[in-house]
Parts: sequence; C-alpha cells; structure tokens
Amino acid sequence: EMNHSDWFWALVRRLDGLVMTGGSDPDPDLYGEDPHPQLGAVERARDEWELSLIRAALAERIPMLCVCRGAQMLNVALGGTLIQHLDEAPTHALWHVPRIERCHTVRVSAGSRAAELYGAEIATNSLHHQAVGRPGTGVVVTGTAEDGVVEAFEVEGRPEVFAVQWHPEMLSDQVDPAFVWLVKESTARAASR
Repeated sequence: EMNHSDWFWALVRRLDGLVMTGGSDPDPDLYGEDPHPQLGAVERARDEWELSLIRAALAERIPMLCVCRGAQMLNVALGGTLIQHLDEAPTHALWHVPRIERCHTVRVSAGSRAAELYGAEIATNSLHHQAVGRPGTGVVVTGTAEDGVVEAFEVEGRPEVFAVQWHPEMLSDQVDPAFVWLVKESTARAASR
C-alpha cells in the first residue's frame, strides 16, 4: 500500500470530484486470486495508486464516478472480487463493435441513483471482458445486463459514489447523466468549502 504522505492528502483534499477511468485489467493478486489465462497486462503501480486514491476519496467523501476499470477497482477497494474473463456475449467483450455504439440494455433497480439518472433501463456500449464478481462491503448492484453481468452499482450510505461498467464518455449522442450528476455534486462540494 502506498505510504499516504502529507503531499498525497494535500492533493486529495483539493479535489471536489473524481473520475476513475477505464484501462488495463487489475492485478487479481489484489483480491486473492491467481491470474486467468485470458488476463490482460496488469499495471501494479497504477493499481496501488488508484486503490489509494479511491480509499482516500471515500474517507473524504469526495464525489466519485467510477467507469469500467474504475468501477472494478472500487469493488476491489471495498473487498470484492472480479470475474477475470467473460467470453464474448451480446452484453460484453464486443471488441468488433464501434465504441460509440449502444449495443445492449442495462436493467436498472427502482429507487436507485441509476434509476434517477437513466430511468428503468438504458442502452449502453460494451467494452469489457471483466466485471464485478463478489460485491465488496456495502456494494449495492443497481444495474445488470441481460445475462446478469453487473453494469452499475452504488455503495450503501455513500450517495456521493456511483459506478458504471460501460463507457459513458464514448457515447457522444448526448451528455451522459452520470457526468451531469458528478459536476452537480462536485460544484456543491466546492461551494460548501
């Protein structure tokens, strides 16, 4: 675990909001598993930096949107596991589909942040071969693909945190409600300081 020096906390405390982005596969050693043969390249230094950042954001209650790998890292930070490899299906690992294409539907739980932002279901893009396995402490799954793969989740008692498995930043047909939500939350945090 990274040593949380003064500069780290000084940096974190300046943040009004945080986006944890997509990227490479997290190291399965972080959640006590051996690597799957289909595991991609891992970047352990990045993993440790991001886990430190996520834990610090949680400690400081900083509004945080976690996307794809970011969602997976949040789940790992909360003690959960990942499914290391999903074979291609209509809901994931569709590498041949353009990144901007909404190619499958996510069903959303009533009364959730996801429902507030998107309604009962949302058409999303799919660019992942990993997903949440065992949910971490406090993780509440609020969006699933047709085959049950976790696509959105929230954290109990943490209204400032929202995680999605798809890539809203690549869907240019509209400003994604998750980003609108994050800007609103971050602006409110900035104003209250």
